[in-house]
Amino acid sequence: MLIRQVLVFHMASIDLIFSSYDNEVTQLASDFQVGGGFRNGNNATRTEVGRPISSFYGRQVIGIFQTQAEVDASGQTGAGVGRFRYADVDKDGDVDDDDRTFIGSPHADFTYGLNLNAGFKGFDISAFFSGSQGNDAFNVLKIYTDFPSFVDLNRSTRVLNSWTSENTGAELPALSAGAASSGNNETNSNSYYVEDASYFRLKNLQIGYTLPSNFSSKLAMDNARIYVQGTNLFTITDYNGADPEIQESGTLGLGVDYGKFPQSRILSVGFKFNF
Repeated sequence: MLIRQVLVFHMASIDLIFSSYDNEVTQLASDFQVGGGFRNGNNATRTEVGRPISSFYGRQVIGIFQTQAEVDASGQTGAGVGRFRYADVDKDGDVDDDDRTFIGSPHADFTYGLNLNAGFKGFDISAFFSGSQGNDAFNVLKIYTDFPSFVDLNRSTRVLNSWTSENTGAELPALSAGAASSGNNETNSNSYYVEDASYFRLKNLQIGYTLPSNFSSKLAMDNARIYVQGTNLFTITDYNGADPEIQESGTLGLGVDYGKFPQSRILSVGFKFNF
């Protein structure tokens, strides 16, 4: 005897939406405009003709100086053993402000949303996912947590991977009390602060159950439904900031993350009755 059990699901809808755009500045009243100000008059973005608006602009970190010989041969102002090494973009033998370049973009290759609705018997479920791919963020908080901008305040655990003569493959330059890092422009705009801010997030999930009609009719109701709902339940991202879904700070500061409060995770229970 063959017994076959068939579960029939009612799929109301699956909606997948992609969105993308091209962004290029075609005309400005001046050669360029800066924005994304973050510290001591420094700016994180530069907008000029032929580039996307609010592109990240600064020095390109290419490593950490390992020896005094490397420092002596670099032509870099403020250089030192254990300090960030920057690219000589214009190839003139000196590493200075003229070697600042475009180091990232806040504009995503595409954004997307996925909406699912399904039901089985009296149960129903709806879920909405959203995300973006290919956009960068300028993580301003790293200036304060990874460098001695305020020496006596808390630091990120990332400083545990700072350069020493025994840890030459470190992510961060050598710990200092301030002078070494500031003299080497490490707390000015550079590529260390630019991170991939792509993300995939469950924005909303709702699971409900509609009571059988014979039960709800005994309560003098046409129908009754109970549900649980969660908002911002999880986010998949490599971004180190509090929230990759950056709250914008003006047209010329797109993607600059000043550490605003992240979107809240909310859990709720609801009842819906019709008489």
